[in-house]
Amino acid sequence: MRKICLNLLIDLKKGTLESCAHVESNEDVECFLLNRGLRVKCCSVEFSQRLIELTDYGGYEVNFVELKSPVRELEVKYSGTLESYERLFPYLKDKISEKYTLLRTDTHFYPIFAKPTFKSIVNTVVTSSFDAEVSISGIPNEYKIASGGEIQGSKLKMLNTWRLDIAIAKFSLVKSGDFRAFVLRGNKECGKRILGLVRKAFNFYCSMFGEREIKYTIIEIPDGYGGQTGVDYSLVEGKALRDPIPYGVYHELAHFWNPRAEGEVQRTRFFDEAFANYLTALLIKEFYGEEEFERILRKFREVYRQLVKSLFPKGSEVPLTEYGKHELGTLSYSKGALILHELHKLIGDNFYELIRECCERFRDRPIDFEAFKALAEEISGRSLDEFFSEKVF
Repeated sequence: MRKICLNLLIDLKKGTLESCAHVESNEDVECFLLNRGLRVKCCSVEFSQRLIELTDYGGYEVNFVELKSPVRELEVKYSGTLESYERLFPYLKDKISEKYTLLRTDTHFYPIFAKPTFKSIVNTVVTSSFDAEVSISGIPNEYKIASGGEIQGSKLKMLNTWRLDIAIAKFSLVKSGDFRAFVLRGNKECGKRILGLVRKAFNFYCSMFGEREIKYTIIEIPDGYGGQTGVDYSLVEGKALRDPIPYGVYHELAHFWNPRAEGEVQRTRFFDEAFANYLTALLIKEFYGEEEFERILRKFREVYRQLVKSLFPKGSEVPLTEYGKHELGTLSYSKGALILHELHKLIGDNFYELIRECCERFRDRPIDFEAFKALAEEISGRSLDEFFSEKVF
């Protein structure tokens, strides 16, 4: 997808949306996916639609829309409710309601040009780069619309993004220069505190791992909804904002220093979640001391052992490089971060240059584990065959 223009009519009381979408693609497309609760009313080309289950993910249902002829430009109108995928992914509680409305890429509230497989959806989303213009109507005056990019009333604009996340609630907006936070009413002082900590954390990450554009938005989401990060914004659970040490806030910000990964490599979650967790641990060490840093490392070890014991018994046998193949990426949050810690101890301060170069060289092209090993050897000036053989491969 190259560009999408969305006109959304949202009814918070009924929990419904109506959408007119104009989509431009870089290549011919023959199908797209929508949330299972959304139905296409009309389309610029002849189409068929049906509710189906993803062939590689049992219980994952989507509205599969097939086009009679391939196109690069599409106009489509659809409407319905945003059905939850919480049964499959506990954090995906997205819905349209008067209390809190959240629309995320993960719940397919706009057309996703992918085949009806989980692998195709992931590949499509993580390799996307598109411009988005969104106009939203039907929202009462006491509500605010929160998103990344530019916000002018009910109109949103995002450039070179790979996902869309829109929240609608009774927000208070807190600003500090080019940093802003949409927090739920009653949390304004918390928002001010968080923006101060975020600015400090942003400066630390930039100094250690490479400069980024000074522009960032935090959007408070309800507890249990699962934090996520877009191009210049993060969705952060309220409990993370209130924590004395806002680990969740630092973690989502750390995602700005992730190299690009695709397919099964991306599904290992090493180059996003392991990176974010370990970079956050380094920030904690800098701001809160060695004791807190060691506590985090102990927690990583405990979490890994618990996950292998209770949920992922194969995790002790499957190498990191195959986590994506076996959908064991959850283990990278803990074990992946510990592997980065071991690598850091092995190559010393060269580790910081390694992360900087990872983010720079693999910003627009995908990284894999062989490329990461080669770069680590280049930066450190030593062979790392034994380390990668034992810890990674």
